[in-house]
Amino acid sequence: MRNAIVGASGAGLYAAIFLKRKHPDFKVEVFDHADKVGKKLLATGNGHCNLLNTKMDGRYYNDPQFIDSLLERYPLSKLQESLAELGIATLEKGDLVYPLSYSAASHVKYLNDLATSLGVTISLGVDVKDYEVGKGVKLLTTKGPKDFDKVIFATGGASQPNLGSDASIFHVLERHGYDIKPLVPSICPLKTKEKTKMISGLRHEAKITLIKNGKTLYEEVGEILFKDDGLSGIAIFNASAFLARGNAQKAEVQVDLFPNLSQAQLQEYLDHAKKVNNNNPNNAIIDEKLAKYASFAGKMQGIDDFSKILKSLRFHVEGLYPFASSQVSSGGLKIKEITPDFAAKKEDNVYFVGEMLDIDGICGGFNLGFALLSAYACAANL
Repeated sequence: MRNAIVGASGAGLYAAIFLKRKHPDFKVEVFDHADKVGKKLLATGNGHCNLLNTKMDGRYYNDPQFIDSLLERYPLSKLQESLAELGIATLEKGDLVYPLSYSAASHVKYLNDLATSLGVTISLGVDVKDYEVGKGVKLLTTKGPKDFDKVIFATGGASQPNLGSDASIFHVLERHGYDIKPLVPSICPLKTKEKTKMISGLRHEAKITLIKNGKTLYEEVGEILFKDDGLSGIAIFNASAFLARGNAQKAEVQVDLFPNLSQAQLQEYLDHAKKVNNNNPNNAIIDEKLAKYASFAGKMQGIDDFSKILKSLRFHVEGLYPFASSQVSSGGLKIKEITPDFAAKKEDNVYFVGEMLDIDGICGGFNLGFALLSAYACAANL
């Protein structure tokens, strides 16, 4: 059995390894137009490679029913057992699961070496321009046509194109009649109407509340990062995932800079600081630049009470940052196009896994976790 995997992504590498481990006699070849394997995988988890999240379930994804059904058939514990069988020891930090090396570079090197030691052929610098389905599948590549019995596509989406995710495969799939949901940046900073250059680079623990049309879409307490023209940080990234699935405009982010203190407590601290030192007493509780920005924002919002504005800064979203600044893309091949085992419904011997599918989650290993789980489930049925 000759099997091709298009895309040396996390999903692609793991699909090749799982498939070759299950069927040592299969021929497995991985193609990628990049010059290295796992280029995007190298950047995950700030270079530490956040593989999974122990809380993986449908609540954290855009399609809860699909994810919960997948996990019912292939529990996360089974995937973790399979990783251990591959020699991949893991490290848990809270809900986040990393390779024990805590190094994305080491993990990618290990996967590359493991794949080649199992007999997987990895062909880099090869672009797949199209394919033909007949008795098997013929890949039309920049190195000429290549025939296989089955093909797994694992090319990723459109985020971080500098790492190889250029979304070019979707034009091919559209020619084959597949329904593609337009791709949008997700897990990315938010551009705001309010210009924040004066506090750019500052970080602060806060509670963010994402509101649209008077409805709260998401809330989280975490660190936010102010940019020249908007907001960033993990909490903001997670909020962006909800906006990526609809129109990001006309949404509002409310920021409570002191979620663990009431307004009365804040006021008490400020009053006491003023009694002790009337020269810029705000510096006792908050960065001077952020204090100046908050005072300005309060005037713009018609709020004179400084403690109140610290609990309710408002930012109006103008849009999402571009793909180059996003960790994943929302959208892709619609789930209705595949079977529960990731096989194409309209073409025989064609499979799709990972981020190229219309499945996206929030930060914290949920997206790479899905990529690995989909690769595991797909290989289990070949």
